[in-house]
Amino acid sequence: MNTVQIDAGLRLDDRNAERFVDMMLDDLRSFTLKAMQKWRDECIGSTGMMNPKAQQRGTKRLIRALGSTCLSYKLDTGNRGRFRLMVLMYSVTDKNRLCIDLLKTWSEGGRHLDAKMRTVVTLSHHALVRLLQRAEVRSAMDFVGVLAHLTPGCGALVRAVGVADIPEGRVWPVPIRNNSGARVIPLAVNTPDEGVVITTVYKGVWKGDSPALDRLEELFQTPKQDPAELHGAFTLAARHFN
Repeated sequence: MNTVQIDAGLRLDDRNAERFVDMMLDDLRSFTLKAMQKWRDECIGSTGMMNPKAQQRGTKRLIRALGSTCLSYKLDTGNRGRFRLMVLMYSVTDKNRLCIDLLKTWSEGGRHLDAKMRTVVTLSHHALVRLLQRAEVRSAMDFVGVLAHLTPGCGALVRAVGVADIPEGRVWPVPIRNNSGARVIPLAVNTPDEGVVITTVYKGVWKGDSPALDRLEELFQTPKQDPAELHGAFTLAARHFN
């Protein structure tokens, strides 16, 4: 990847930040298109995933093909060719937005593989500009690092949305740590057409909200998450932002 690099001493006003975001998105778009083509080629060649060991070997090849576009994955193995592979990855839209997508690859048996993809979370262009300014993003790969930090919180928000209706336009904080460990607060809304969209990013300290955000961060790392508890924690933290 021909990564754009921002000098540490450069002042990132909105105009400069927008210019660098566009260049980084072009960089990432080219990389993701090539990664998806490699993944398709591997799928065509991965017809012998008939048992758990073969499925684990095939999954390693598929994940290797996706490269850094893969943020996380989970494989459920089975016998007689049955398996399910869930991959969270990023992509770039034609509208210069960055997305976290769920790529599902599976087989119900035999040598035929099925696959489908859906967008889980979209980051608006404005949110990417604010990430550049507030999350110490200095290259396209820094964006990938931030997305990896963001993935658990976005997954938790999607689960919370599934357990109860969230009013349209209501803002929900998804606190994360930037690449040096400091907190920043992406703000998300649930839209009828695009689902969960991150619209902007605030600095890490906001109206004395640390205990509620601390609790959210703890829940993001909990292996077994209760959607109702997540919804309550998001609701409590969101009071400071609505």
